[in-house]
Amino acid sequence: MENYLNRISIFSRFLLVGILNTCIGLSIVFLSLHALNMSYWSSTLLGNSVGACFSYILNRNFTFGSNVKNSRAMVLFFFVVSASYLIAYQIGYHSLLIVAEKYSFITEDILIVIAAMLYTCLNYFGQKFIAFKRDN
Repeated sequence: MENYLNRISIFSRFLLVGILNTCIGLSIVFLSLHALNMSYWSSTLLGNSVGACFSYILNRNFTFGSNVKNSRAMVLFFFVVSASYLIAYQIGYHSLLIVAEKYSFITEDILIVIAAMLYTCLNYFGQKFIAFKRDN
């Protein structure tokens, strides 16, 4: 099994974890937004928080095989996740305010998905180079 995992690139493993994480996180976001009538910020924060907890465990062990101390990795991981969230969803929120006025077909849901893609990119590089960077 370990030999097989070594042949899968880190980015591919990150994407596999990300797909599962995204399904969980966005399901919670859209459930919170539409079924529970929570706000944009509350819904995206709740969904990303649940997804982040799941993501930490899988990315630390499966994706990056990090040997960083757990306490240090957790702090750095949640710093990266928080920064990625704030940047991506601020851009998504402000885009909603600007773009939705001109183009009625662009909905809050579409911008949440776009923000989630930006979040994924920022999160990958932050986790790879900051949170789970291997100690040599």
